Amino acid sequence: MFGKRKISLLAVGLALIAAPAMAGSLVASNCAGCHQSDGDTLWGTILPGSQTDTTVELTTGKDVWKVRYDKKSILESFSNARELPDETAIAVTFKAEGVGRAYAEEISYKSSYDFHQLDNVITMSKVAQLLEKSPAEGNYMIVDARGYDNFIEGHLPNAVLIPYYEYQDFKDRMPADKNTLIVAYCRGFT
Repeated sequence: MFGKRKISLLAVGLALIAAPAMAGSLVASNCAGCHQSDGDTLWGTILPGSQTDTTVELTTGKDVWKVRYDKKSILESFSNARELPDETAIAVTFKAEGVGRAYAEEISYKSSYDFHQLDNVITMSKVAQLLEKSPAEGNYMIVDARGYDNFIEGHLPNAVLIPYYEYQDFKDRMPADKNTLIVAYCRGFT
């Protein structure tokens, strides 16, 4: 009897170890700087040309997930995956439907931040010049748009933490003076 119990425990242990490996990675490396796997959320980018009315394929590094969605799925800021550009960064809260297949309970995406006009970009030498003065003297604000963990690891002098993904909760930290120069930085790929 003891032998059977030992074998059963070993089988359960192996199944628990093998399950995540069979499912594939849940977080793409370019997302891992800000997001960690919680077991029911995929973080990655849309595989080019995979968007349909009911499915989208998501790459999480070397793994590809086929994600099914329907009218019950919550789609944040869009009504159909066809609206999303190729290689858009998305998060999918899901239920597994098999290896590499998932049903989306919710899909959200991070819109790209394009800086086509040079007026929106500041050089590091200009930032260094700003940092020679206090924010009050230079009429500037440095915004660290990364997460808290990144902020406590290190940040620019006088930087104010306003994580991009929690802007609504932290927007009261923005300066009242609309003429204040705001310099924001992050570590993302968009």
